[in-house]
Amino acid sequence: MKNEILYTDHEFLTDLFDGIENPFDEAEKKLKNKMVSSLSELNQEEYLVLSLYHEEEMINYKEIGQIMSINDSDAYKIHLIAMLKLQSKLQPNSNKI
Repeated sequence: MKNEILYTDHEFLTDLFDGIENPFDEAEKKLKNKMVSSLSELNQEEYLVLSLYHEEEMINYKEIGQIMSINDSDAYKIHLIAMLKLQSKLQPNSNKI
């Protein structure tokens, strides 16, 4: 424990970081921009399936298929392809955007 300082005082830590911007704010902003850019690159069908599935959380592939006049298997495939596209674009160090 010699030469080890434990910073447990909340006020001390608050004062220490006062005025310093949160480095995560910039990272969050970049991630949001990358997500918006990636979503805008999806085709209309992919975007619609993602919207229905993730925004209308109780909806399933069968219901999505009925809304889009496709079968549930195709709705699942479209969702899978869209998610894989997003995943590849949002990977760290991805230059696909």
